[in-house]
Amino acid sequence: MVSRLVLPSGESGLVRAMVFLTLSELPVGEGGEEKMARASSAQLMELGYRIQRGQIPTWKIPAVFGIVEADPLGKYLRLVEEARKGAISAEQVQALIEGEDEELGIFKVTVDYDLSSEQIIIAGCYKWVHSSIEADCFSVSGEGEVEREFILAHLNKVVSTDVALAKLSCRGLRPAKIEELLALGASRPELQEKFPIVAPGSCFVLGYGPRDFVDLCFSGTGRILSFYSADKRNWGKDYRYLAVRKDAA
Repeated sequence: MVSRLVLPSGESGLVRAMVFLTLSELPVGEGGEEKMARASSAQLMELGYRIQRGQIPTWKIPAVFGIVEADPLGKYLRLVEEARKGAISAEQVQALIEGEDEELGIFKVTVDYDLSSEQIIIAGCYKWVHSSIEADCFSVSGEGEVEREFILAHLNKVVSTDVALAKLSCRGLRPAKIEELLALGASRPELQEKFPIVAPGSCFVLGYGPRDFVDLCFSGTGRILSFYSADKRNWGKDYRYLAVRKDAA
């Protein structure tokens, strides 16, 4: 059962007051490289009510936004502060309110662990597969069909592999494995046309670096299954890191 985040009843008035004291009703805020609509005080008020009523699962705020304060009130006030700075957009807050999981980078995908490595690669229908990626370079660990709830974490900055893994862990996430990445590629092929996706839970020695990671990307020719030698260079800020909640693993 998913635990729920409940604010102390005596603090709800403080939460409402803080929303109006800290939020500026400006039309835009800075979020990454692009301007985006700033979350309004009305949205934050509604979110606060839903959190208080236990309608927002506890894991979503840290998993999606990286806000890891343990205290429920502190967690919410940090969310308000990030929204005030424009780091969290109106669209993101509205998606959280309405339960639009895909807008938050959360996707449910069935992983068939009974498929062979070769079958999993073929199922993706990739335009091009790097010659170093062969069916015998990895094995599938698991049995049967399992529905997974994947999170595409976007750190929006250039980071090393170790930093990316640490940030996932702080959010209560474990890095996804290659078979989970390939299941996502087969079921949601349009995602890699928007941004590159990596499963940092599986690394290989393909002859290009100490740790090579298979990734899903896109070029002018179509969808690609390739790899990235992240120990030789950091991950770009556009990368999404495929992960699964630790308590769902």
